[in-house]
Amino acid sequence: MEKLQVMSFIQSQLDAGTITNSDILSIATGSVAQAAMPVTTTSTVAPQIGHSQRNLVNIFYVIGAIIILTGVIILVSQHWKGIGFPGRVLVTAGIAIGSYVAGLMLRSPSSRVLSQVFFTISVALAPLGAYVILTENGMSFGLVEQIIIAVGLTMLFAFAWLITRRNVLTLFVVFNLTWAYYAAVIKVLNNGAAFGSDILSWATIIAGIAYILVGYGYKGISNEISEDRERRSVQTILYGLGTLAVLSAGFSLNGIWDLVYIPVLFAAFYLSVFLRSRAMLIFAAIFLIAHLVYLTSKYFVDVTGWPIALIICGFIVIGIGYGSLYVMKKYIK
Repeated sequence: MEKLQVMSFIQSQLDAGTITNSDILSIATGSVAQAAMPVTTTSTVAPQIGHSQRNLVNIFYVIGAIIILTGVIILVSQHWKGIGFPGRVLVTAGIAIGSYVAGLMLRSPSSRVLSQVFFTISVALAPLGAYVILTENGMSFGLVEQIIIAVGLTMLFAFAWLITRRNVLTLFVVFNLTWAYYAAVIKVLNNGAAFGSDILSWATIIAGIAYILVGYGYKGISNEISEDRERRSVQTILYGLGTLAVLSAGFSLNGIWDLVYIPVLFAAFYLSVFLRSRAMLIFAAIFLIAHLVYLTSKYFVDVTGWPIALIICGFIVIGIGYGSLYVMKKYIK
């Protein structure tokens, strides 16, 4: 009787349209779980396919940009005299301007990578284009002209960042400002200003600190995971270059700096944890090892205990390596 009641209930549900014959067949074959979740399976696979396709397209964008720049270099190096002034301007400034405009026009989220590729082509060819225009018109490409061009390019790519908010433009603005900064410093040195011989080292330290501060200030959260990764990549580059600039320039200084440099290195270790920067941690470890070797070779080379100092230094280097790995695993993820 119970079986008949169940079958009667099923028949009533069939008549009402609540269930179908395919539902009953799914139960009979044991595939009800698959039949109940067709949308979930489809929605899971589709984004994976789309993501893979986007990555493939982005790879082609990058390869295309590399081919374009390679072609320009070959054309300029092999046929510089043959293409004449119009050709020189076209393959340098012309492509730079065209790529810049294309990057500005491609403002949609789906064209994010493509627009950044065009901006990269533009920033690579713009200085060469400026050099061609100046030299072909009998003008020099001196430090003053370089400062003006670098500041102009900084403003140009800063405007592009305000319009498109592309992450790579932050690096281009910083790099062009760095160009103007060093051209100004060298101009001051050439004018015979009363500065010490270490002015370039101190200028590099200031630039490195500025890079780290810009990287720290470059924050923000986007709705797209890929754009968040781009932001983190920009921060990583700025932290790495800033740390390299500060520590390499500091390493070249002498005198009292031999003692001051050690606290600077440990400050870099602390900042690497605070900023969660692996690049900063790695550079700090490398320069700490180099500084220890430098100190032993400078102050203990004529001392009987120098071999012992080297042995101790070797154990310290091993400890630094192990400690850096521990810090990276525990605090920098």
